[in-house]
Amino acid sequence: MFWFTLEFGVVWEGDELRAYGAGLLSSYGEIQEFRQAEIRPFDIGAMGTLDYDITRYQPVLFAAPSFGQMVADLGRFFDTYERSHT
Repeated sequence: MFWFTLEFGVVWEGDELRAYGAGLLSSYGEIQEFRQAEIRPFDIGAMGTLDYDITRYQPVLFAAPSFGQMVADLGRFFDTYERSHT
């Protein structure tokens, strides 16, 4: 999940796809290539199980419908996770 949010996170802002992940924003190559990636809907379960290769441009990214929705979804997930793992 960390990989597809903090590192390679993208979000819809209206009809425009925007990058917010540090791995995208800090790499000239990644920021040029991210619009060529397969954009999937934001799905915490899928993000947590998809294999990724750190040595290549990311072929799959998960786009949240909005930044606020992404924060809310992650908050709910971690609230549930913390309660079930304490």
